[in-house]
Amino acid sequence: MPRGKTTVDAGPADPAVTAGTPVSRALGENVRRLRLERGISVVDLAARSAIARATLTQLESGRGNPTIETIAALAVALGADADRLLRYDPAPAVLVVRDGEGSRTSQIATLIDRHPHDSGRTEVFDLSLAAGARERSTSHGPGSAEIVLVRTGRLRVGPINATVELGVGDYAAFSADCLHEYAATRDGAARFWLVVRYASTRSRTRR
Repeated sequence: MPRGKTTVDAGPADPAVTAGTPVSRALGENVRRLRLERGISVVDLAARSAIARATLTQLESGRGNPTIETIAALAVALGADADRLLRYDPAPAVLVVRDGEGSRTSQIATLIDRHPHDSGRTEVFDLSLAAGARERSTSHGPGSAEIVLVRTGRLRVGPINATVELGVGDYAAFSADCLHEYAATRDGAARFWLVVRYASTRSRTRR
């Protein structure tokens, strides 16, 4: 028999993580959290990582058996280190953001918290407006809403054609699927908390 090249069928690659273990659950939670934080759908992540949508769904539920190559592809697609995907970081029992902390997103706005969830995303801002200053915002999409709670000063808020004036401690809620604004009165500066609820995972940075 002539000698030739022998091919060995090595079979599928061994999984780096076993389904149903604490590590697989941590991987699923981290992938889902990072995907939502970045406003990426499962379909988009599947395209970016070249991983089947069904496989991603299994991974996010903690039922997958991913290989090292799969984890590496997800890390690249999500812009994160592979070890971060596998790390279990339990959420604190109480999230505390002290006054003055947060991420500055513009001259008037500081992002206090961002919470992705199945139906979209909720963001909490601390905003300040100088006396007489006005800030307008375009629609955040169908189903979006905003909540305002005034801390100091007086403020006019709401859809352009239906603004209301608020004082310290006043609360207002309105649909944010249209052009809307916040305007401090000429009497003095205003500071207020703003909660934005988006109906999808994609959000816009406040100007």
